Amino acid sequence: MSFKDVLSVPGIKPVFFTIFMVAFGFGVILPLLPFYALSLGAQPFELGVLTATFALMQLIFGPFFGKLADKIGRRKVLLIGTAGFAVSYVVFAFADSFPMALAARAIEGFFAAGIFPACLSLLSDFTTEHQRGRAMGLMGMTFSLGFIFGPAIGGLAASFSV
Repeated sequence: MSFKDVLSVPGIKPVFFTIFMVAFGFGVILPLLPFYALSLGAQPFELGVLTATFALMQLIFGPFFGKLADKIGRRKVLLIGTAGFAVSYVVFAFADSFPMALAARAIEGFFAAGIFPACLSLLSDFTTEHQRGRAMGLMGMTFSLGFIFGPAIGGLAASFSV
């Protein structure tokens, strides 16, 4: 069995694409975040808070969304999480104050907390026991690729905007 066998599983490619886009979206703003926060009057400690808020919200709400995915369905939670994640980035882009940016980052983390448990569950649902290890490995690789390309593109964009 190869990774190609896992990628041929029906419905699995959109899950990997979603994971990539979330990691890419999170990473693309990291190089821009210090400049953006400073333009909103943030101090260095507040920049750290702005960065950590995303992860804190995921930590707090991940179990909630995992249970919700079991209750109402993984695809529904994935769609809710993805839509909320996208909207929160629009709010973040138009934030005109540090508190608004902080709220947007909290909302981003909240909705991202719905995406990861749903993706993990869908991968488990779509694969056989023999495919599952490779699928989880591909998930890690996909996340890493998003987190590699996101900051690279964000850094490139920052070089044009600064």
